[in-house]
Amino acid sequence: MLAGPPPAFLKLPERSAKPRCAGLTHVLDKGCTLLMAREVLSSVAEIIDVWKFGWGTSYLDPAVRPKVAALHAAHVKVCTGGTLLEVAWLQDRTNAFFEFAADVGFDCVEVSTVRRPCRCTTSEG
Repeated sequence: MLAGPPPAFLKLPERSAKPRCAGLTHVLDKGCTLLMAREVLSSVAEIIDVWKFGWGTSYLDPAVRPKVAALHAAHVKVCTGGTLLEVAWLQDRTNAFFEFAADVGFDCVEVSTVRRPCRCTTSEG
């Protein structure tokens, strides 16, 4: 955070109040701790609209529930990244994925382009 007044050399549009429908700002969580998330929220929560847990980190993060609770308390929507849904789809576990997302408290899920495994064949001789 800057000490003193913020910079004023750019012309930025006025931001509407939350919940916003346009001009959304999101954070991509690459595996930050609960403490790190709280520190980010303490300084810029008012400009964050969506917090996305990337690359399946929500599945592995032991603090996912308190992190989601902290984000909700700051009026930030939480989203799973698309990779977790892709893996669930590849393993025929999409229903379990959606149950997990609802149970944890995710507001939305990302649906990305599904990457299908390559089934390579080789010929000998």
